[in-house]
Amino acid sequence: MPDEGSALYEKYSENNILEQIRANQETNRQLRAYGINTDKWNHYDQNLKGETFSVVSDSETGYKNTKTGIINCFQDDLFEKINTKETDKLIKHLSQNNFKIENNKICYCGNEIKDNELGKFLDCVIKYTDKNEYWKSARGQGQMQLSQAERDGAAGFMDHINGFRKKVEDIRNARNIDNIHFRLSDDDNIGRNIFFGNHVSCCNSIESTYAGYSAPMHLLNNYNRGIELVDNYENSYGNSLCHFANIDGKLTFVIDSFEANGKLGSDPIVTKHLLDFSKQVCKAMGREDAQIMIGPNYNNMSKEGLKLTEGHTIKLLGESPERTYCDSIGGKVSPEDFDITHENRNMYEIE
Repeated sequence: MPDEGSALYEKYSENNILEQIRANQETNRQLRAYGINTDKWNHYDQNLKGETFSVVSDSETGYKNTKTGIINCFQDDLFEKINTKETDKLIKHLSQNNFKIENNKICYCGNEIKDNELGKFLDCVIKYTDKNEYWKSARGQGQMQLSQAERDGAAGFMDHINGFRKKVEDIRNARNIDNIHFRLSDDDNIGRNIFFGNHVSCCNSIESTYAGYSAPMHLLNNYNRGIELVDNYENSYGNSLCHFANIDGKLTFVIDSFEANGKLGSDPIVTKHLLDFSKQVCKAMGREDAQIMIGPNYNNMSKEGLKLTEGHTIKLLGESPERTYCDSIGGKVSPEDFDITHENRNMYEIE
């Protein structure tokens, strides 16, 4: 922190940097109280990376996981924020086009949807929301006055649906991927990592209507880091934001939600290496004993070796001076969300 009254102090103050510095100082204090090595947490280490592995194309599992993700979009926190009259209209529109979601299945013409029909379902949703005034207004392109919660819900829902449309295309064009590994992101590489969300078409992409604001916050905040799945040329194939939290009274390393291109997230070997690397991170930070959990929403990954558990209490470690994003506690995060305990949250645990 520059000396108060200095030219640099005044410059930082004018650009609202002082509050960010203070928040990161508080984050470091909280992490150190749990015995976490903040020097290692805050700085990129090119030697901290997981084992190299390869993934063989498996479109069947890819489609299966994508269907599960889509169904969750019609049941999650964001969907519940949308005006029920409008969600009913959307469901009716899908029904008129012979699509229905029932018993945790997507059906077309009375039968469970086939893999090659999944794109039609997503196109039906996208075309409807692109033209409907309510959904256009949620994107700031219409004339209706919506509450902030409705805008968040509708915009977030559409971002995820569009992301799934890209994933379907990726699966269709899937190929084997060789020599990839997990690493923590280099937040100092701003030119690349401002597009962290774009690499996997998630709602944190810089153009996102719902959560695009959070893209720079991930680079500024010390409370979280990015986990990336990359090849030797730094091409990104998957990623997740990660952070430490107190969950049920125990230090926990949280993989917030892992998303990957095409079939990659569907292969159990990716989940295995993600968990192995997470254990490696905990050890490098000085807390090898920390438990590991994965957020419940928007995971494009194999759940092999994981179980969904309910009723967790989550206290994030750290601070943020501006709103940011964390799926594990429901999506958009205000500065006040760092001061409270979030009750009754679902999380994935290692079996």
